[in-house]
Amino acid sequence: PYLILIINARHWLVYCLLLLASNTAIAQLQSDFTISKTEGCSPLLVNLKNTSTGTNAGTNYSWDFGNGNHSNEKDAGAIYVASGNYTITLTIKEGTKQSTKSTLIKVYPNPIVDFTADIVKGCAPLKVEFIKADSAFLQDGLVYFWDFGDGNTFEETTAGKTPHEYTFAQHNSISLTVTNSFGCQSTIRKDSMIEVLPVFNAAF
Repeated sequence: PYLILIINARHWLVYCLLLLASNTAIAQLQSDFTISKTEGCSPLLVNLKNTSTGTNAGTNYSWDFGNGNHSNEKDAGAIYVASGNYTITLTIKEGTKQSTKSTLIKVYPNPIVDFTADIVKGCAPLKVEFIKADSAFLQDGLVYFWDFGDGNTFEETTAGKTPHEYTFAQHNSISLTVTNSFGCQSTIRKDSMIEVLPVFNAAF
């Protein structure tokens, strides 16, 4: 009889522990998620993995991406086009229980890039000054990378004018890539912008 009593007592203890653990798990509804990126250049794609605890099949999920978009999926994703700071919030509900977690992300702007030239057509050797648009350098920490279309490239960190000389006849497509201090890049390409005519040789 004592042995049976001990066995029953042990079963009862195990049952109580399991019941307590179950009630504790239900009580500890905790919203949580991981994020693929917390900062980056626009457009920024963010993948969100739900890691909430204490949930079950009846749990409701509500995402607020901070950019006017929402989702009720368990896992989610968002794309941020405009630069700025955004707060991503996940709210989970189960009956009368609710838990919320928020994370801040930063979306950096891409640099503005544009340029003109003081001359676009002439005989070789043709000296051209490329002028960066004002909006292209009213930012800090910019790096400019030129491709002049004749096999020559040039990198600089100063605003204003950039001279280049073309030595042989051809149509040249010019591209300028600007990188800002966040590592964000913008490129503009102007096809056949510069026409270099052949040298005329006088003879008699």
